[in-house]
Amino acid sequence: MTNHAMPNNYLICSEKFLRTKAPWKLNYSLLGQLSNDHYVASFDSSLVKDVEKLALIVSKPLRASVKGKDIKHFVFVGYGKDCALLPLLEKQAKIKFSAAVLVNNMEPYDTYKAMSKTCVFYNIVTKPGLVNNSAKWSKIFEFAPTKLPAYMSSKISLTIASFLVYDFYKVNYLTKTTSDLIELN
Repeated sequence: MTNHAMPNNYLICSEKFLRTKAPWKLNYSLLGQLSNDHYVASFDSSLVKDVEKLALIVSKPLRASVKGKDIKHFVFVGYGKDCALLPLLEKQAKIKFSAAVLVNNMEPYDTYKAMSKTCVFYNIVTKPGLVNNSAKWSKIFEFAPTKLPAYMSSKISLTIASFLVYDFYKVNYLTKTTSDLIELN
């Protein structure tokens, strides 16, 4: 029997992670792993190249979509240059993120240092050249080489989900709930 309760976690992530060219692999995608007990909101950085402009565009629908909802945790999952959006969204949307997973982050980690007191950071790199780009205050740093781009890799999606479910939420599974998918731009 499905529980029709609404989720209490809000996941904001790069749209690339939610694509799947193979519907039979949906269960192993990030969407398949985290759609339970999450509102899932995505942003498409390919539409706007300037990250500050993207933050302005995304923050208004983000604020509107969380209004009136009882959210326990705001979680951010970024890929590559999209990771730079995290501190801008926190400031412009006036949201305190509880956890962030940065995959192949390109920004200097000082960008996130001010957030590290209230936000748990998980870092995943798939390229050997990025291994030295880690922050001492990250809870987990994972080098996970993959032949596919990180956003297409089931291995990376399962790693992200395991960090959030087992480590951050400290549960063994997510409660089945009605899911909302929200496009922020």
